[in-house]
Amino acid sequence: MLIEFNAAPETIKTLEIAYRRDEKVLRFLTVKMEKYAAEYAAKRRSNKQAKEQEA
Repeated sequence: MLIEFNAAPETIKTLEIAYRRDEKVLRFLTVKMEKYAAEYAAKRRSNKQAKEQEA
């Protein structure tokens, strides 16, 4: 599962602690996206949504 979100560093720390405590979570990886990568991902999502609406 991939989850993209914007959050303050304190929020990410809290989230990682919660993941470590939850035995249902086997693995997790938190990655900070570069500014241009985030813009590219948003652009791709909007293009994909536009194509789905056309169909």
